[in-house]
Amino acid sequence: SFRASPDAAKVEASILEGYQSVRPLSAEDIASIEILKKQRALYIYLDRLFWPGNEPSETESAKIKLARGYLETLLAGT
Repeated sequence: SFRASPDAAKVEASILEGYQSVRPLSAEDIASIEILKKQRALYIYLDRLFWPGNEPSETESAKIKLARGYLETLLAGT
């Protein structure tokens, strides 16, 4: 598994503050960032499942199926 750094919230707040000093971020912008963070976490998880020599377990295979459904929903825009 992977976890965010204990300082991740501070780093994120600092980055958002930097962006907002250039251009105000709307609620929609911030919501998009939250979706991007979830997608990134999903990508990292799925990528690590398929490192050389790894064979996903039955539980992991079920998670992959759910992840594919999630991504298909995102791509469909629903």
